[in-house]
Amino acid sequence: MAGHGLVINYDTAAWTNIGIVDISRCQGTAPGGGGSAGIHRNGTGNGSSVTIGGGLVRDCDIAFKSTGAPLVEEISFKFVLVAGQSAFSGTAPANDGQDWTISGTTNGVYSGTKNKGTSPAVNSNITTEQTLTIPHRGITAPRFGKYSLLSMFDTATSMSTSTALQYAYIDNVDATNIYAKVKFSAASATDSAPRFNWEATV
Repeated sequence: MAGHGLVINYDTAAWTNIGIVDISRCQGTAPGGGGSAGIHRNGTGNGSSVTIGGGLVRDCDIAFKSTGAPLVEEISFKFVLVAGQSAFSGTAPANDGQDWTISGTTNGVYSGTKNKGTSPAVNSNITTEQTLTIPHRGITAPRFGKYSLLSMFDTATSMSTSTALQYAYIDNVDATNIYAKVKFSAASATDSAPRFNWEATV
């Protein structure tokens, strides 16, 4: 059925709590253009706070469409989509008071708003700068400052005690990946495969 499943206009919906049971099969061109979303939150609502949570969006063109960046909101739900559908469209969070806990699968591939994991391995046997490409699995690019490398750990054979990490920092992010620069000031004498724990929030 064409049209959004749930539309919240922050200019009129102040201090509202909505629990979702199930929203499904919102497909086709929505009023105003674009694909139909399971949930469309519209407006800045700087004097309001809306909580949306507790349900499932499935088989919709878009799981969540965001228009504007309110100061305070809490949005939480799961989604299950098929090939050709999108988890997110519109305005990404810009304020610390926007708390999104959204996760699900699109054609069997996971994405979400709060993710963490383990990076690919780096080579501790060399002292030249290396670039790590880390898929963050976000529904959109993480916000500036909302991503980090947490710690380095080793797999396979441990690094030798002479190994020294000179630096490791995040150089850039996009809608798909985190890019990190890593450099050792002293190489390892053993063949190890150090990795980094990371986290990212949309």
